[in-house]
Amino acid sequence: MAQNLGVAYSTFRTYKEKYPALSAVLTRTRAYVDNVTVVGAMLKRAIGYTAVEIREEYEYEQDKKTGKRKKVKVREVHQEKHVPGDPRLLELWLKIRMPDVWNRVKDDTEDEVQENQVILLPVDDIIDEETEEEIAEAADE
Repeated sequence: MAQNLGVAYSTFRTYKEKYPALSAVLTRTRAYVDNVTVVGAMLKRAIGYTAVEIREEYEYEQDKKTGKRKKVKVREVHQEKHVPGDPRLLELWLKIRMPDVWNRVKDDTEDEVQENQVILLPVDDIIDEETEEEIAEAADE
């Protein structure tokens, strides 16, 4: 910050001590950047977004006066490009924003079913003998 203002760091530190309002503004600005800009960019990257990519195309032509080759812009191409979301970042976002739902730690001693939990059962537990006969008959037909 001091460099951007063109003053020495010691001078800038003196200004902050002498003018508490300056220090308060800098603190609020830092909080704004953290809470709005960085978090917004993180969310945007997590869910994905569409951006316009601008590509300039050039050709070389002979300069009639000097005889040298010069680069001449032929056209500007605007193309929409989709940047897909990042599932790992989305998972991190959800763990931060909704920790009671997304920060579940698996406990090996825990045998009871929790809310929102998927249970994988062996096929033998799902299909009974009658169903096996129906599947076999359908396969024979």
